[in-house]
Amino acid sequence: MQHLPKAEHDALREYFFQRRHMNRTVRQKDLLLDMSPTMQGRVAVHLHREWLPEVRWISGGSAGFIASIALAFELACYAQQEVIAGDQFHVVNRGVVVRGFKVLSSGMVWGIDAILTSDRLRDLSPARALTFVEVSGVTRPLAPSTTLRLTSAFSCSYMYVFLA
Repeated sequence: MQHLPKAEHDALREYFFQRRHMNRTVRQKDLLLDMSPTMQGRVAVHLHREWLPEVRWISGGSAGFIASIALAFELACYAQQEVIAGDQFHVVNRGVVVRGFKVLSSGMVWGIDAILTSDRLRDLSPARALTFVEVSGVTRPLAPSTTLRLTSAFSCSYMYVFLA
């Protein structure tokens, strides 16, 4: 790292400085794993209360289902101007991204169509980090136990969408 150009060195330093926040989020996930299933559900609902109302197929599920999604999240950090793939369900934990013509900031989501099995029905357009960004993402396929709960929650949401 000693022979990097100054601009690259500064960018790398800023990246690791900003990434420190992600370590706290990783510790929260580790704590969730040490809890009972009921406590996991309650804490997961509390931790994700900012964005949960935006995603009906998750918020309509049980606390245990929400905990399963929370535990399935993988954290990632992106430096300014990096491209973020659009093939996952994402939650912006920190920073600002642009996707299409929409600016997304902390607590906002994209890729809620990740539960669809046909890519032709999904919006797979990527996002771009406007600032340093920390996101949580869930890829398909989810773990079998989560997929089973997801199928049950989705069938209820599916009925709700068509009955509403």
